Amino acid sequence: MKLNLSDKLNYSVKTKDGKEGHVVDFLFDEEKWKIRYLEVDMGGLFTNQRVLVPIELVSAGNWIDEVFKLSVTSKKLKKMPSIQSQQTVSRAMEAELAKHFKTEEYWGRRFIPSMAPPSMGVPKMVFEPLQSGRVPDKTVKEDDIQTNLRSFKEIQGYDVFTTSGKVGKVEDILIESKNMEIISIIIRAKYGLDYSKSVIIATNWLKEISYVEQRIRISLHTDEVLSSPKFEESAPVNEKEVVKKFDYTGKPIQN
Repeated sequence: MKLNLSDKLNYSVKTKDGKEGHVVDFLFDEEKWKIRYLEVDMGGLFTNQRVLVPIELVSAGNWIDEVFKLSVTSKKLKKMPSIQSQQTVSRAMEAELAKHFKTEEYWGRRFIPSMAPPSMGVPKMVFEPLQSGRVPDKTVKEDDIQTNLRSFKEIQGYDVFTTSGKVGKVEDILIESKNMEIISIIIRAKYGLDYSKSVIIATNWLKEISYVEQRIRISLHTDEVLSSPKFEESAPVNEKEVVKKFDYTGKPIQN
């Protein structure tokens, strides 16, 4: 089933023993274009408790009731390695998470801290986009960013450039629910003076993502982007037994 991510922010998260939280972000691996973690707030009304849950621990996604069910208890989440708000996620931290939850290290081999580069993780500005008028303390080069994990909420709003110039901004992402792979990005493309529309662009057209410059380049001409399939969240796109019964949110089509 093809699903859009922005609709899934704030979905409920429920542990095996019934404790509830809510999704605040998705972290994806830009090398394989796959969702790797849910960022979940398990805190109360006046407290925040940031938890990164490996996608392997999501036992089910109920799109109609808007809830992710986890295969772990709240006690297991409480004892996970501490992660502070706005802290970036290094490969060393991922290795700790994999060890704690007994999940596979998706990058292929066991992480050994002694073999790690001196600076693991990414500059804070990579996960916390620059505010208007804010000047970074130092210039951060793309090669200095030593992690493949990216924040979905961070790339929302990135400028999108074609081979012929700026076309619009990143609005959303489409995933395949069965494997959580990212298959397309949604661009809010501008044309004319006051017109815009949301279009679907497959990820294989992405040429470059710059987290320093906060922009994405695609290997298409602006005219090709504007003629791409239009995205409408409630459009009947998910096929089941030939009849299209669900939309991008995973909910039944309303007749």
